[in-house]
Parts: sequence; C-alpha cells; structure tokens
Amino acid sequence: MSSKKRKITRKGASKSPPAAPVRFQSDFHKERFESVKKRNFVSERVFNLTEGGCTEVQQIQRILVSKNWIHFPSVMNRVNADVVREFYANAYLKEGEVNEFTSWVRGKAVKYDSTTINQVLDINPHGHIGHCEVKAERRFSARFWHYDDMLSFFTRPGTSWMNFVPNDNPNHVPKKLLVTDLTPMAKAWNSFFHHTIEICANGSELTTSRAIAIMAIMKGQPVNICSLIADDIFEIVKSGSRTLGHASLIVELCKHAEVEDLSGGEIVPLTKAIDNNWIQRYVNEWEKDQQQLPHVQVDPPHEFGDETSREHLLRMEDFCFKQDVCARLGIPANYLVHQTATWAAAQRYRERYSGPPPGPHFGWFQPYPLPQPRLQLGVPPTVSENLNLDDLAIPNDFHQDE
Repeated sequence: MSSKKRKITRKGASKSPPAAPVRFQSDFHKERFESVKKRNFVSERVFNLTEGGCTEVQQIQRILVSKNWIHFPSVMNRVNADVVREFYANAYLKEGEVNEFTSWVRGKAVKYDSTTINQVLDINPHGHIGHCEVKAERRFSARFWHYDDMLSFFTRPGTSWMNFVPNDNPNHVPKKLLVTDLTPMAKAWNSFFHHTIEICANGSELTTSRAIAIMAIMKGQPVNICSLIADDIFEIVKSGSRTLGHASLIVELCKHAEVEDLSGGEIVPLTKAIDNNWIQRYVNEWEKDQQQLPHVQVDPPHEFGDETSREHLLRMEDFCFKQDVCARLGIPANYLVHQTATWAAAQRYRERYSGPPPGPHFGWFQPYPLPQPRLQLGVPPTVSENLNLDDLAIPNDFHQDE
C-alpha cells in the first residue's frame, strides 16, 4: 500500500508577490526615460460650453456637435506623469525600426494610431475617419498657402504677419501671427488646438501651419483630428526636446490596452476649460477695441465690369502675358503683388480658363516653364532689374495704386 504524500509547509511561510512587469523594453529605452523626465508638460484643455451665450459660443458648439468632438471632456483627467513618460520613452524607435504607432507601458503594448484614438474619443462610431483638409493643404509647399485669406478670416483689421517684409524671393513666406491679433473665436480654437491636438509650449504665437488647421476648423472643412493627434505624438516621441503632451489621452489609450496600475506618482493637471465666460471676456475686449479704431474711408474696389465679356478676357490675356514676361526676366514688378485688384482679376482669369496655375504663391507669380529664349527680350539680363515698367508699354491703369 502506497503511502499518501503529505504537503508540508513551514509555519509562517507566505506566497511570494507576483513579479512586477518589465517597464522598459531595453536599457536603451530606460536611458530614454531619464531624458524624458527632464521635459515639461503642456496640459490638455477642452471646451465646456453651456446653452445660450454669445454668437461665438453658439458657432463653436455647432462645430463641436457636427464633428462629434463632444467626448473630449469625458477622457480628460488628472493622470500619473510617470505613466506618460514611460509611454514616450518606450515609443522611441531605434535606427532602422519602422513606426507602427505603438508603445509599451507596464509590460503591455499600447497603440496610438488614428484608428485607436478614434475608438477612445468615440468620434466616428463606424470607424471611418475620412479626409483631412489640413493634411492635404500642408502637403503643398508653403509658397502656395493662402496667407491673405488667413489674415482676412480670423484677425483684426490691419494685422500683418510677424517680422515679415515681402520681397521677390518665392521661398520668403510668412511664419507666424500674434495670438492677440486673432478674433475671439479664433483665440478659442487656437487655445484648444495647441493644448490638445498639436502641442505647443508657446501660446502667444500662431504659426502658419497651425493657422491652416484653425481656418479649416472654423470653415467647417473635414479635419481628421485623430490623425493629427497621432502624428503629433510621434513627433514628440522623435524629438529630444519638445514639450510633452496628450497626457490624459495616453492614459486612456493605456486603459484601452488593459494596462493596470496607472495611479499614483506625480500628477499632470488639466488647464481650465474654455467656457462661456472665457469666450465672452475676449468678445468684450474685441468690441471695445473695434470702437476705439479710427474711422477710415475705404475706397471702393476697382471694377472690371463683366468678367465674362470679350473685352475683359482680352485685357486679362494681355495682362497675364506681361506677368509672365516680368517674372521670366526677373523684373521687380510691384504691381504684381497679391493685394491688387488687377492681380486678383488676372488670377481668376487663369483659374477659370487655364486650370490651376503652375506656381502661384504669396507676393509673386511663378512663370510658366518656357524654353530659354535665344534672343534677349529688349535688354541684357544684367540691367533687367532696373528696367522701367514703361519700357514694356504697360497701360497706366494696370499699375498698383499709390
């Protein structure tokens, strides 16, 4: 008869605690964490608007509802800073690695691609995110961006780009605006955008790249906000100095990936929400400033008559030819600047009858790719810069008004 084996345990013995999850994928990422710890946070900011309010409040509410961006407040909370730093440290890619929008927190993979962010923010329940006008516009060279439209759309009258003086260099384009020059509604969207969508430590200036996004949002154009956030997180991951952000969203992504033990440690706070009173304060300041502006008599715009008439078409065809001649010779033709009515009419002519021009940009018109002429057109190139416009026999009514 076989004897029964008895389980013998020592008195006072206890079960060993479960092993702590490995926090870092490698020593390389552990060192990266020490570097990330030295960087500050930009805390997130959301809208908290109530019914009623001024016109700007109602317009912002309509945009939030139409784009289904109403769930941001539910995912924005005070969170553990070390969890966020661990996320950024483990997301860093070694040379040759392919970006899959994935990090590693408390031993579990955490995805931060646009599809996963969409699921967390519940923007599109069907999963289809769609076209993004902001990313489409940014793919073009900065020479082709609509700088004058930005100024007229969301800045106070008389606003100009910071430290920008137009010249004939096609790569010399505006860079930024002062936030104090924005309309109240643009200020609200800018504050939300630079705290929550594309992190920026400098809240007093608006770059042209962010201005494209603000204008697209305010115009109701399609904006893939999840893709913008995913790209911004990756840019922070790659950078060695950029301010950290998206803390609340990253913790929600960790919860989505079923990461445990996310509490404790240093807390990342939230910036006070943009509410009705915040917007109303800037509306009151705007109205007060507008009342103090001196009354300026504005001359009516120059009328070109029926733009479909034969006379107008002939004039514009002639003017467009002279534009190309001036651009080809490098002649500094001041009457070709973007603000003149004649330039605008010629631009409409080109777009209507020739399709998109090959290279329009702020303050200049890129010539068509013509073959190099064998004969000089009137003057040697060395003196073309000092050529008088009268030498081209351009009618006086085409010159820029003094």
